[in-house]
Amino acid sequence: MPTSFKAFDKVMATRLARLTTLARARLIWEGYAPIVALPALALSILLILTWLGLWEVAGDPFRIIALVVTVGLIIRAVRRARHIRWPTDSDARRRLENTAGLAHRPLDTLDDAPILSPTLWPAHVAHAQKDADTIRRVGRTPALSVIDRYGLRFITPIALGLALFLSWGLSMERVRHGLSPTVQSPTNPYSLTFEAWVDPPDYTGRPPLYAQGDGVIRAPVGSTLVVRASGASDLPRPRYIGAEGQRFLTVDALGQNNSEVRTIIDSSGVLDWRIGLLRKAFTVDATPDSPPTIESLEPPETDKRDRLVFVFDAADDYGVEQVLLEMVELTDGMIEATAFAVAPSEVDTQAGGFTEATARTIKIDLTRHALAGRKVVARLVAVDGAEQRGVSAPFYITVPDKIFVEPLAKAIMEQRGLLLTGLEAYTPAPTTRADNDATDGTFDTYQTEWRLGRAAPPVQRTVALIEAVTDYPDPGLFNDPVVYMGLRHVGKSLRYARSEAALTGLPDHMWKLAIRAEFGVLGTALQEMQEAQEALREGIARRAPEREIDTLFSRYNQAVDAYMEELRKSATLAEGGGGGGEPMGSTDEIQALLDAIEEANRNGDTEGARRALAQLAELIENMQMQISPSGGGGEGSNEEQMSDEMRKSLEEMADLLGEQRNLQDETRQAERDELRQQYGEEPSGESLSPEELAERQAGIESLVESLREQLAETGERSAAGGGEEGQEDGGQGDGDQPGAGDQDSGEQGGGGDRSADGQGAGSGETSEEAFERALGAMRNSEGALGRGDFSASRQAQAGAIGALRDAGDAIAREMGDRSESQGEDTDALGRGLDGMDSDNAESDIDTRDNAERSREIIEELRRRAADAERDQQEQDYLDRLLKRF
Repeated sequence: MPTSFKAFDKVMATRLARLTTLARARLIWEGYAPIVALPALALSILLILTWLGLWEVAGDPFRIIALVVTVGLIIRAVRRARHIRWPTDSDARRRLENTAGLAHRPLDTLDDAPILSPTLWPAHVAHAQKDADTIRRVGRTPALSVIDRYGLRFITPIALGLALFLSWGLSMERVRHGLSPTVQSPTNPYSLTFEAWVDPPDYTGRPPLYAQGDGVIRAPVGSTLVVRASGASDLPRPRYIGAEGQRFLTVDALGQNNSEVRTIIDSSGVLDWRIGLLRKAFTVDATPDSPPTIESLEPPETDKRDRLVFVFDAADDYGVEQVLLEMVELTDGMIEATAFAVAPSEVDTQAGGFTEATARTIKIDLTRHALAGRKVVARLVAVDGAEQRGVSAPFYITVPDKIFVEPLAKAIMEQRGLLLTGLEAYTPAPTTRADNDATDGTFDTYQTEWRLGRAAPPVQRTVALIEAVTDYPDPGLFNDPVVYMGLRHVGKSLRYARSEAALTGLPDHMWKLAIRAEFGVLGTALQEMQEAQEALREGIARRAPEREIDTLFSRYNQAVDAYMEELRKSATLAEGGGGGGEPMGSTDEIQALLDAIEEANRNGDTEGARRALAQLAELIENMQMQISPSGGGGEGSNEEQMSDEMRKSLEEMADLLGEQRNLQDETRQAERDELRQQYGEEPSGESLSPEELAERQAGIESLVESLREQLAETGERSAAGGGEEGQEDGGQGDGDQPGAGDQDSGEQGGGGDRSADGQGAGSGETSEEAFERALGAMRNSEGALGRGDFSASRQAQAGAIGALRDAGDAIAREMGDRSESQGEDTDALGRGLDGMDSDNAESDIDTRDNAERSREIIEELRRRAADAERDQQEQDYLDRLLKRF
């Protein structure tokens, strides 16, 4: 309030203060409006022409002239306004007094104070109040009407509003373009030609798309919209109006008088290009890209090569680029819904590159993974080209690990597992450096406070164990200097590392050392070949440059040659320096597949290159078993068919042995629950009743009886097909080689040690006698279960398990005796004793099937030997079998 007017009532004071403020505002307007009017008119005209897009058509120099004139008028007005006195409160009161025709300045009197005659002052104030009460309005003095005879002050705002309406959404963009400090050429918008198309994403594999008959361009989300204009340069920016609003696009010059606009389509919309009053619009209908779907059809299984086998269905609109396996280790209290919320471990299955897959099978080798041997919750994840993901339902698996038998290889793998648990951030380094004076008795060459001392305890323990073995190596332990030097390198790398980043490559290095210790040079060559194969597959999948593919292919070719050379050496050593070699046609097949890979990659056939690479990998992996001495030919015989029957029967007996062992475990669990109840504790609720256990025991007994009869029939046919010559020689087998029988019985250890009743199989027990003993033990177990005597039942079951093992040993011994009695002129494979095949000889065993069978047996023995839950007697038995094979 400019004046207090405290000398009279508040109502009048408020009214006079408001009128004074209004009078002052009018004085300001009357003083400055004539000065500002002309530059304001120029600025308004400039905005109107800019919003209507005139400068986009007229270009320079007209735009520059208008800008210069407008700026000049504004500067001139500012300079004139500086000489005008700013009105005061007294000036405003004087305007009110003049409007009311009052003299003697009554409003100033009301805000004044007496000095000389205080006795007359009240009368003077009363007279001033009477005059001030007559003031009701502020007088007006024309400011613009005298200089604006045509009413431009009314026309200009209307024109501004109309121009703003016509350029709605483009007003600020056109102001930006109009004020741009660049030279703008004049453009005739009606002489321009436009061309528009859509480039779909590369992963869709679709060609460029153009507008249909209705003028709409239909394209998948993520496509690139391209609009090209020819005939002018310095064009304004167009806008794309979509579901999320509008955005202005950058115009790129393509030489003289050619421009191009590109934008990624994220939703349906319109590309609106305004040049002056010309409007060019391109409508885009964006088709959403649905996320991929994937479903696991059956629980994953482990094959004979310790690979996880998955069978799944998957589909996507434009193709699944990747299939990942996500795994999270099972922990107590884990909730399935949130199991994958925290950075699960991802494994690329290399199974992408398809639009739809039905019952597709993939095999993943996870033996090198940090979670190998652990129980995890996992799921399959399909990823499309837009990085969208689809997941399968979670499932629970135990990640397979590789079985190592050699003590040194097993020790390396144990330290590798220990190291993997300690791959975490190092503790902070000390703030001050320790005294490194070598004369100090506390000097530590390794500076543990800066290096190993900051690592996790598992890492420190790994270093201690490796150095304990390698500092003073046992000559009988390190037969391969490569393994020893590799372990020394790992130990020193761990000790001198300053951060966890320096440890990332050591687990892979230790894996290679374990492979070398287990399989020798051949295992290393196989490992290097697989790594080169993986690098080549990855390069083909991502469409690497031809030069890079050539380098990867050359390395893979060299790795294949090195592996084949080691494979030949291994076969030669197995034959005692002769008779070995690779199967006929293997080299030709390998070379043909290598040529097919190279040709497919040269032609851009990625899928064909992948298939040929997979076939080559399968062929080479099988060659180690195929390279073996081959027997005579022939289309088969009764003996070969009986061998297959015998093999199936033995596999069935192994399954029955596993069933009996499972029944023993369930009996033990039932016994524990019974003891818990006796002590008043809550049973687990997972055990079976004695009646159910007895019923299962009876079922196993029936299957064993059927198997015994089947084996007896097979043995009779085998004996009948052996011929008179075999019968004559068969009776002399033990007499000619007595040491063989002793060695066989010694290796098998006898069944007496494993039987519950103390009756051993011995070297003289037949398979029939062992079966009788097993069936008797099973009957005793069934009877004990009927009485509810779990302890007696378990003892009888242990006897049954031992008897079944002895039966297997006896069958193997009997089969060996029959093989030795086939004849004096041929060996067990139907070959001449001089090592040459007879033209008329018939091979009794298919060499390829036998090689595959041998590998399966060895892998199964290794897998069972690595099971820590087996009892010590069974572990010893498996170790003896491994030594034999």
